[in-house]
Amino acid sequence: MQTEQPKCHPVVENRTPSLFQGNQPLCETEQQCRGNESEIFAPPYQPLSFKSLAKRGYADRRISGAPDEDAPEETVSLLNRVQALRSQGEHCKSYALLTNAAEGNDPFILTELAIASAYWGDVDTLNHVVSLINTLSLPHHQEREQAVRLSAFLLSQGDSVADLKRIAFLMMNIADKHRLPLGGACIDCFEEGTLTLSVTVETTDPDQLSVLNNEMISGLIAHGLQMSPCFGYFVA
Repeated sequence: MQTEQPKCHPVVENRTPSLFQGNQPLCETEQQCRGNESEIFAPPYQPLSFKSLAKRGYADRRISGAPDEDAPEETVSLLNRVQALRSQGEHCKSYALLTNAAEGNDPFILTELAIASAYWGDVDTLNHVVSLINTLSLPHHQEREQAVRLSAFLLSQGDSVADLKRIAFLMMNIADKHRLPLGGACIDCFEEGTLTLSVTVETTDPDQLSVLNNEMISGLIAHGLQMSPCFGYFVA
């Protein structure tokens, strides 16, 4: 009689603090134990992606954006790594990882990149991804379809979308500098060509918001965007 095997959910739940919250980093022995637990996952990719995440630098609470030596081109492994990087506030690295993987035309990666490029108002990447998505017959996905609609809207806004992209990447770098996990983002249009991007920071510290927005204003001036019709700011 076979003994009952643990379920996937408790195994993942057990590692949530180190993976998504940056707490309880794993020592080498714990990494091995978690890797052994991952054998319950459906082969071939789930054990590989879980093992790789388990050993990816939690001792110093950092996760590499380098290709995964256990499953270098495996979609689940890559998207897990993207999520882990975001959760630790490494937004530039996670976005670059997604962008570099998009040329493989994997529908899951394209969907994730469409959502991410819409989040950051990156109209060039968004339009490219949408053109690829339109060649595929994909099932309904609400966030992806919202990104497709945003692409059409941004195309109608003329040259100002170039400023929006520069502002968004400035905000990405500021959030990256402070290693801040982020919530939602919203692009608003007050009149044609006047766009704002607000990005939610997961903080309850009003002083931190002031620091971020002061850095944002300084960045706008440094990059010659102070007279742009577009603007970006952080909210909590």
